[in-house]
Amino acid sequence: MPKKAQIVDDVPDVVKPEPLTLDQLDNFYVETDQVRDKNVDSTKDTLIKKIKKDERLKLLFAGHRGSGKSTELVNIIKTLGNDYRVVRFSILDELDPHNFNYVDIIFVTMERLFNALKEEASNKRKKIGDKLLENIK
Repeated sequence: MPKKAQIVDDVPDVVKPEPLTLDQLDNFYVETDQVRDKNVDSTKDTLIKKIKKDERLKLLFAGHRGSGKSTELVNIIKTLGNDYRVVRFSILDELDPHNFNYVDIIFVTMERLFNALKEEASNKRKKIGDKLLENIK
């Protein structure tokens, strides 16, 4: 895992235009509430409460590259813990960034959700099969 830059020469090795992972969040996340709108923190808290209430949310995080959209989502994922199934992907990895529309995003999202559910079901079947084999022995 990369470490924080200690001197200016270390900065190019650490600064990358990609979101922080859960493993990196504690080391690199910078709380920026002091320079944000006063409502941002309460919005994040409200979002987490609505997720926990099982309200059906449809959200779009928008902003330029490197503005912290994915990092804030990782922070929310960390706050929620393992109680929820999170499917993360980048549209840039899935579609041509110069030629797509909202329908493309919906279909890619559906495909990723179905693949995640299929993988989860497969893992559950394997666990059940392993338990059955263990009981037979």
